[in-house]
Amino acid sequence: MKIQSIEIQNFQSLRAVHLPITTPLVLVGGDNEAGKSSLCEAIRMALLGENGRVDYKKDMGQLVTDGATDGVITVETAGGGVSVLLPDGKQHGTLPETEHPALPYVLEPRRFAAASADDRRTLMFRVTGTSASSAVVLGKLKERGCDETLASGILPMLRAGFPAAKEFADGKARDAKANWRAVTGEAWGSKKAEGWQAAKPDFDQAMLTTLSAELDQLSTKVGEQQQHLGGLREKSNAYATRKAQAERREAQAHKLPSLRTKLATDEAGLAEWEGKVTALQARAGTGPREGLVHDLARCLAQLWASEASKNVAFGIGLDVKGAIAEYERQHGKLDASGDPEAAAALPKAIESRDLMKRSVANDKRDIAAVEAAAADQDASAVECVEPADVQVAQAELQRLQIAQREVQQRRQALLDAQRVVQECDGKTQAAAAHHAEVAQWLKVSEAMAPDGIPSELLAAALGPVNKLLGELSTLAGWTPVSIDDDLTIRCGARFYRQQSASAQWRADTILALALAELSGLRVALLDAFDILNMAGRGQVLDLLDELAVAGRVDTVILLGTLKAPTAAPTDAYVSHWIEGGRLLVGEQLREAA
Repeated sequence: MKIQSIEIQNFQSLRAVHLPITTPLVLVGGDNEAGKSSLCEAIRMALLGENGRVDYKKDMGQLVTDGATDGVITVETAGGGVSVLLPDGKQHGTLPETEHPALPYVLEPRRFAAASADDRRTLMFRVTGTSASSAVVLGKLKERGCDETLASGILPMLRAGFPAAKEFADGKARDAKANWRAVTGEAWGSKKAEGWQAAKPDFDQAMLTTLSAELDQLSTKVGEQQQHLGGLREKSNAYATRKAQAERREAQAHKLPSLRTKLATDEAGLAEWEGKVTALQARAGTGPREGLVHDLARCLAQLWASEASKNVAFGIGLDVKGAIAEYERQHGKLDASGDPEAAAALPKAIESRDLMKRSVANDKRDIAAVEAAAADQDASAVECVEPADVQVAQAELQRLQIAQREVQQRRQALLDAQRVVQECDGKTQAAAAHHAEVAQWLKVSEAMAPDGIPSELLAAALGPVNKLLGELSTLAGWTPVSIDDDLTIRCGARFYRQQSASAQWRADTILALALAELSGLRVALLDAFDILNMAGRGQVLDLLDELAVAGRVDTVILLGTLKAPTAAPTDAYVSHWIEGGRLLVGEQLREAA
């Protein structure tokens, strides 16, 4: 990136800066608070869109110089120009170089040391062109023994970088650990999970077989005993019924003589009352005059009253008279109106007669029932089964059922143990599978870690980088700067963070110049070089001059606090002086000097 000019109006402490750049190296000096840092921030704001002195867009107006209402920053390069208008802070124009990831590090060298190892690694991959293609990473995962399916699954995450891929693998490992815990009920541990087996209860297969056979036998016996008991109950009930019937028959048989005596008495009483009813009916005249006797009586009476009676023989006539007289004695005269007393007594006589009829019928019925029962007494024989026999069979059934339940419970306990054993085998297998998955994902995670495949890929690339850092350090006459495989920065044998402020500035400068060359940006912004002593300042001036002469840089702006304006050290430089927020030129510069 070859910067051709910088124009700044009313930005922070800079009121008016017109900085044409015609040489690869620009030396800008000035007193404290003259505007050198503001110049650096203006360049970064134009090229990176950063505003380091305010946090919110609403505060952008504070970047405008006091007393002014607006400002502007413009940076022109060989490839075009970009501008920032204040106080809105909007950028206008684009440059392809502004998208390069190394640009922030060459415009603010201390950023590289302040960046995380992951950010440094990502940058190194970009500037060195180190390949992290899916094919390369997949091959290295296979070399590490990673599961090919899992390895293929992690490849899409590489588009977001190795850290994202590692985070994905760690998440999968956590999921597998959670699955292992769900199976085992324990927290996963690498040693504990290795060879973990579910605790199995005691289980005797032979005993299960024996108990199953015994249970079958008992079930058969219980069924047979239930049938036997049912038969006994039926026989016992039949025997009890027959016995009760026999007892009733025996009791009734004892009543037969008295029943017959009662029948004879009742029949005699019935005959007596029937005679009484007949007599009363005759006397009362309400008796029925129907039947042969009555018909004959009427015929005799009519015959005797007719003329034909004169022709009847004397003896026959006497007989006729005698028959009529006897009829009337028994039944009353044929034309009689009836005896009132007999008519009054007749209903009770009829009631008594009917009562005797029913009594005779009942006597005959009872006698017939007793005689029939006696006749049926030996009609069928029933086996004698007493309740005690049923109780014995019931007790035997209960004994068999108790034995059946005991064997059933023992067998069920063994079946439960068998099921648990089978479940334990399944748990052991599932736990082993989850543990294997955890191990595989952890292996993938280790491969994605900074000291894994990224380190392997970067190790080869860091060789040329460290070679360049060493070369630049040697050119400057400074302690060699290097980058370890884990992206740790060293100055000589010591860590960067152990160095003094001036040593860190020198290391930052070497790193920025290396990044400028590796990235192809060929630009750097080096502020505060006044932290160096006079010898150190001379060394950085000489280093930059040598790089410019060799055509290895396009634009390097070096800024520092100086006592007075200084002439350009070499033809590769142009020297400028800032005072009061303005870039002095011509007579102003000579007066300041």
